[in-house]
Amino acid sequence: MAGTFIPINLDHDKYDRASREGFIKKLKGDLIKYRNDRLEFYEKLRDKNNADSLRWWMGILAVVATIFSAIAAGLRVSTVSLSAKQSIFSIPADKFDLIFFGIALLAFAVLSGLAVYDRMNDFSTAYFRHNLMAEAIRDLWTPLEFELFKELKKQEKDSPVSDSEFEHLMKTASAFCVGLNKLTSEELSDFKSEFIQSMKDLDTLASKGLKDSTAELENAVKAHKVDADKAKEEVNKAKKAAEEAAKKAEQAAQAAREAAEAATKPGYLNITVKGDYDSKLTIKVNGKEHSKVEGKNFSIGDLKQGIIRLELIAKKGDKIITYDKYLTMTAGLQNEEVTLT
Repeated sequence: MAGTFIPINLDHDKYDRASREGFIKKLKGDLIKYRNDRLEFYEKLRDKNNADSLRWWMGILAVVATIFSAIAAGLRVSTVSLSAKQSIFSIPADKFDLIFFGIALLAFAVLSGLAVYDRMNDFSTAYFRHNLMAEAIRDLWTPLEFELFKELKKQEKDSPVSDSEFEHLMKTASAFCVGLNKLTSEELSDFKSEFIQSMKDLDTLASKGLKDSTAELENAVKAHKVDADKAKEEVNKAKKAAEEAAKKAEQAAQAAREAAEAATKPGYLNITVKGDYDSKLTIKVNGKEHSKVEGKNFSIGDLKQGIIRLELIAKKGDKIITYDKYLTMTAGLQNEEVTLT
């Protein structure tokens, strides 16, 4: 299943350093699968996005509203000399323009609703964000493609992979994976910002709607000269219903904000080291040194949720021993047992 939370899986048993061609092609195959998983994820999101069709309908509504407004204005001028008793298609002549104004108003209202719907759901911004992600993945893959091609053509196909070549290929592949993970993390951050902003806009819209609806209701009650006590009771009911609706909207917005904040809470890793070593233990996270520790039980914190690369480096005698693994971090404390080799 394509997604952004699944780390790359290298099957160690299928890699044979005795053949350069076979080794590089198998490595490339795993990297292509990893790339395609991310690419397909964003392409599916883009294909499900309604931004294009939404823009098309909004354009049609804008044209309809503009045309009917112009027709209504023309009719008002042309029928001004006609009496109310005269009719056009059984409609009083002095009211005929109101039909076209009503259609124009309806078109403008639907157009405004679609614009709010787009803004609240971030269809337009998400459409371009997913397209930009696909292009960024393309740009990240292009230099890797040429690098693997260059390595494949350096020597004879059946020659073995030397230690230096193996180290270079692993660093190249790792850099691509880390770069790809960084892209998805940045896209998640953009989505979070847009999500929280849309919830704020909904809250603002709900508050304004409550105020405007209450004012309109009060004006309508006054215009129709309803009994004062009954009018007050109706207004209070409307206010209460509107306040309850606004409260529910605020609760929904608060729940969404809390969910978004929970997604950004840091993770903590409780590490237990099996085996002995003689030096301080260097800890790296995503290729950067995090800290140096002693002992076999320790914790590291403030780790971003998502996929991280954990590296531990130490010495045992004259030999450098390491641990290198991709982990999926979540909020809270996780335990990890490691063996340095």
